[in-house]
Amino acid sequence: MHKKNQIQKTGIMLKIIFALSLLLFFACEKIEDTKILKVKTDEVTDISATSATVKGTIIDTGEEEILQHGFCWSVTPNPLVTILTKTELGKSDAATTFSSNITDLSSNTKYYLKAYVTNTSRTIYGNEMEFITSHGKPIITTTAVTGITSNSAISGGVITSNGGTLIFTKGVCWGINSSPTIASDTTNNGMASGRFTSLMQNLSANTTYYVRAYATNQIGTGYGDELVFKTENTP
Repeated sequence: MHKKNQIQKTGIMLKIIFALSLLLFFACEKIEDTKILKVKTDEVTDISATSATVKGTIIDTGEEEILQHGFCWSVTPNPLVTILTKTELGKSDAATTFSSNITDLSSNTKYYLKAYVTNTSRTIYGNEMEFITSHGKPIITTTAVTGITSNSAISGGVITSNGGTLIFTKGVCWGINSSPTIASDTTNNGMASGRFTSLMQNLSANTTYYVRAYATNQIGTGYGDELVFKTENTP
């Protein structure tokens, strides 16, 4: 009798082990069949003062449709797609590599970048990468022209970025033709950044002039927007 009970117990144990094996087998099969949305940030290349080329890879498309993919970046860590600085490359139905040319960056500035994919229920991000833009030309605006007489006028500029290097010289340049440069008539307001005022002299009466602020660093010369004014008649 004891032996019979032992055999029955052994049979029950074998059935339990077999059932558990089947459950484990099908569970593993289910895990292996499940697709998980995954993306990777690959590299940043061709970095200039205002732009860069970025690349990423969709490793797995997941179980849902990918509605959007691209890159997002910012000057602070952990950029998200909720910020405006991002690219949108549209839908994707396959694991693939992708790239974007990001522009309107500031010179000599550290940026944080991540690839992303968005499906019908969530957004997944790739690893975060850092890069620093190179030095660039100064960024400057031209201030309004005032104090116009028959032979002089006042303008100036505001340097909003030195391009990452020291300013060598700044001022305004003008001429009777559009797009004056530092090869035209100029003023020199020294090396400091910020706002400055320049007096244009020896102008001709009753004449239309074009003027732009300028600033020069070791990379080159940046120009402000062009303004037009006309001198008064000779008194």
